[in-house]
Amino acid sequence: MLNRRQYSKNGFTLLEVMISLAILAIALVALLSANNRALTLNHEATRLTDAVTIAREEMEKMFLGILPEDETRKELKKDEFPGLRWKATAVETKIDGVLEAQVLVFNATDRNERPIVTLKSYITKK
Repeated sequence: MLNRRQYSKNGFTLLEVMISLAILAIALVALLSANNRALTLNHEATRLTDAVTIAREEMEKMFLGILPEDETRKELKKDEFPGLRWKATAVETKIDGVLEAQVLVFNATDRNERPIVTLKSYITKK
């Protein structure tokens, strides 16, 4: 007949299995939470990159002399960058021949007019 010491060396007890499963469950919840946060941050970074791309593209147009008519140009970028809209302005400054150019990029669904990206520069008239 086996005594108690020899029997306990042959395998895991139910308590040991339950504790290890609890530790595994806690670790999996933490890993899934970290993965979800990483996906969210990746989406936000992609959105910010798209907004900066729009702002730089519009500022380059103004540097090339394509200024907005009536001092403001608005557009919704549906094809290239869905969900983003922008507003470009070019206004006269106190210095002759110098314009203050500004590009604001917004979420298309944001009605509070809080820009994601603001790009401002000064341009000389040609």
